[in-house]
Amino acid sequence: MTNLRTLPKVVIESALQTVEQKLVQMKTLKDEIKELQAYYDLLQKDVISEHFNDSSEYVTARGLTLATYKGADRTSFQQKEFEATHPDLFKKFSKKKMVFTFRLN
Repeated sequence: MTNLRTLPKVVIESALQTVEQKLVQMKTLKDEIKELQAYYDLLQKDVISEHFNDSSEYVTARGLTLATYKGADRTSFQQKEFEATHPDLFKKFSKKKMVFTFRLN
């Protein structure tokens, strides 16, 4: 049996909460993360438009690289087009599996 004194405070508090309390706390955290992500995205957009038009990195006066912004080629697989063009091959190489989705409303 685990000694409660050796567990981090957060683990102990979490164990004492009801499922409903945990879900409410998760919803609050999810909303805060959404707000923080929106602010981060806004700052990123500003930094890119203000600095990275003619440079691929931001370096401090002391020579520390704080950020880079570089393009890269990427290849992606066009699954829907492949399925429409080659339905037999698509079916042959498709695999079904059970997945679980947790949604917090």
